[in-house]
Amino acid sequence: LRLIRLTDAEMELNFSLLTDRLLADLSDPWDSNAMRLLGRNLWVSVRDRLQAGPVLDWDDRDLYWARLTVKSRLRATASAAGLAAFETASRGFEDVQFPDSEAFRVLVTGFDPFHLDEHLDQSNPSGLAALALDGRFLQTARGTARVEAAVFPVRFADFDKGMVEDFFEPRL
Repeated sequence: LRLIRLTDAEMELNFSLLTDRLLADLSDPWDSNAMRLLGRNLWVSVRDRLQAGPVLDWDDRDLYWARLTVKSRLRATASAAGLAAFETASRGFEDVQFPDSEAFRVLVTGFDPFHLDEHLDQSNPSGLAALALDGRFLQTARGTARVEAAVFPVRFADFDKGMVEDFFEPRL
């Protein structure tokens, strides 16, 4: 078996269509709540499409490229707060919700693809795992586990600002 990847043209078409569809629903780029909803819609769209497809077709680059495309298109018209709300929501940060149940809670994090400026075909298995497991209930020897997930950037500046601590602290 080998991992089948979309060609660059297919990938570009997929994330461009996704981006166009998401932006068509955006009411006001200055509204942080609208930007947060845009980010959540991106996260859910990519996650659901990935989880519905065959494992060999899984790819996390759609999430990455669509996020960059949206931010690029809206940088001149959206507020800094709106872009920040979009960024966190599009990473699944605000989608982490454990329902009140007796299921064990499992929080999985992954990362964006590394070195895409050099290798456009490169994915990140940790980002794929996070998207594939998000929202799932898994049966274990100790009972049912509920998995929630998020994907971190691979920018040192975000880590220096405490992104990891800000994400995990309220959930511990």
